[in-house]
Amino acid sequence: MRARSQEFLFEMSPSVATPLSSLTVKAGESAVFTCRICGRPRPNVTWTFNNNISVVPDHRTITLLCSPPLLLTDLLAADSVEYTCVANSDIVGVVTRATLTVLNLPDPPSKPDMKTQVGTSVHLEWRPPSTVSCAQKQGNTTLFNEVGLDYWQAGIPYVSSTSKVIGDLSPRAIYKFRVRANNTIGMSEPSITYDFVAIPTESELTENADGNFTTWISTYENDFTELEELERGRFSIVKKTSQNCSGQHFAAKYIKKRGTCKALVETEYNTVQSLQHPGIVRVHDLYETPDHYLLIMQL
Repeated sequence: MRARSQEFLFEMSPSVATPLSSLTVKAGESAVFTCRICGRPRPNVTWTFNNNISVVPDHRTITLLCSPPLLLTDLLAADSVEYTCVANSDIVGVVTRATLTVLNLPDPPSKPDMKTQVGTSVHLEWRPPSTVSCAQKQGNTTLFNEVGLDYWQAGIPYVSSTSKVIGDLSPRAIYKFRVRANNTIGMSEPSITYDFVAIPTESELTENADGNFTTWISTYENDFTELEELERGRFSIVKKTSQNCSGQHFAAKYIKKRGTCKALVETEYNTVQSLQHPGIVRVHDLYETPDHYLLIMQL
């Protein structure tokens, strides 16, 4: 009788000492959800997923007896749901939740195309992989190979657009280019290679030196999604946009091509970009569509 009274005195409601953490894993691999549940007497622990569907142990799902860990094996993209650990006692119940994201490696982007070449810089554009959602894809890595060398170099990693300038290439060299898509678990296979780009010699570069090089990008629909209109003026409209790969929000200033000098838009872009002041909105890129010039600006 004394033992039972002592047990009652020290009875403690269940509590979550260490909650579950969300996980991102590669398809085919395993994931272990762990948490720390306290309580006296020991609470009854169960697992659910996808709005209270009970987790049933099978060849891919293992719940460890008398403790909270949940082991999931041979994961598929369809296993990307919210999992809940429920701890119940005669006093009260507590829950902790976390999301499992199962990703495949992205497919390769399209073969890059050379948009322009100026001096030792090459402007490349490409299309994103068509079979992977932008939620899974986080960027692209451009690669280049100098003909005669047996290795590829990463030009610019984790580019969030489908366009990039690779600069400072070696005069007189010949290069090949390709692109790989990135997400949180790795990189795709390389795209088809763009062959070949010859960089001018030193003497040709000196003869053709012509000052500033402004990059116009033509992949706006691949890179951004319009969200809402912010401001409207006589010659331009400013819209809130979301960058497809990063999810970041930007302001896009749409300037109608009709009646607008392209050189003046370049001048506006270069002028604002050269100014560094907290009161001046930062500009990031210049895009061109069939009907508009676009300045991508800090929101």
